[in-house]
Amino acid sequence: MISLRYVRLAVAFVALTAACGGGSDERPPAEHVAPSPFASASPTPGVADPEPATFHVIAGAVVGSFDVEAFMPETIVIRVGDRIRWTSEGYEGHTVTFLEGRDMLPAAGYLVPDPEDPSRRMFNPEFALPSKPSDVYRGEGYFNSGFIGIPQPGEFQLEFGKPGTYPYVCMVHPLHMHGVVVVTDPGTPVPSPEAVEAKGQEELAAHVREAEDLLVEAPRRFQPIGPPGGPMTWRVNVGLVTPRVQITQFVSNNFEITAGDTVIFQNDERNFHNVVFPGGRKPPDFVLVRARADGRGLDIILNPESVEPVDPPPDFDDRTYISSGMMGVTNPRMTYALTFNRPGTYIFHCTIHANAGMSGVLRVRPRDEG
Repeated sequence: MISLRYVRLAVAFVALTAACGGGSDERPPAEHVAPSPFASASPTPGVADPEPATFHVIAGAVVGSFDVEAFMPETIVIRVGDRIRWTSEGYEGHTVTFLEGRDMLPAAGYLVPDPEDPSRRMFNPEFALPSKPSDVYRGEGYFNSGFIGIPQPGEFQLEFGKPGTYPYVCMVHPLHMHGVVVVTDPGTPVPSPEAVEAKGQEELAAHVREAEDLLVEAPRRFQPIGPPGGPMTWRVNVGLVTPRVQITQFVSNNFEITAGDTVIFQNDERNFHNVVFPGGRKPPDFVLVRARADGRGLDIILNPESVEPVDPPPDFDDRTYISSGMMGVTNPRMTYALTFNRPGTYIFHCTIHANAGMSGVLRVRPRDEG
């Protein structure tokens, strides 16, 4: 949602320009705009200098297990000739994508068959790879950063060459991660890069506070159901979400049950996860990468060992490899239930979010007889 306080600030700056420019409503063409009234005066606190500037927008951030999926600030007001530098860090990566009338997702879909092995799926190169026709955006054409922010922090820059209001999205999280760039004429007073930076940090802090509050409530979700002394059923949340944050944790991730108990792993309602018990093996990587022949970058392929289910045999133990396969919306499973009959120590992971260290320990104790 656009910050009204931030937009009001921009409107106030525009009104100030009109007040300083006299009673005429006419303005010369953009290329002949008169110098800003601030050009010969001391810099005004919170107002950008008249020369073109570079503004910073956070395009996703990582704070502990919190994957913040937002552009911060969500709305930015700049001038023709200014540049935006988006910096990105995320456990799932992000994109900065100006669609210019295109559908939210490519017609072929988010995941497409791997041309070298159609039994495997890969991320659609149309949004996974960069597509930037030039370094200046004028409100025309499809501009896309490609995946940035994973496995290492990354950045994407654009200069803006035409006044207008330009919405954009992250193609990895298109339903809730979106922003707006408002481009005004040269010479229009706009918030300074320092004010924009402060606004971004303010929004980041607010998103983190929401996630912290949710995590405080999380232990209440971990309550067993069943008769006293009998087999119990435990429900473990595989990730939690707020409107702008994915909490990449199992809730709970360190607990003890009794042989014969059942654990239901419940996927969050927005993201993809899996539950893998490697049984002493190294957990599989979530993706495989392959250099493209056209030199545009890497194809990112889903590793079948990580996304396909491997259900357990009837009498499995803590040395058995088990996998839920990829869970979430559009996938076969949102939950995965296992009944543990053999005592032992069971280590489990979400291999999709291995970078977040999303894992847990389940200890199964013997059930007392008599």
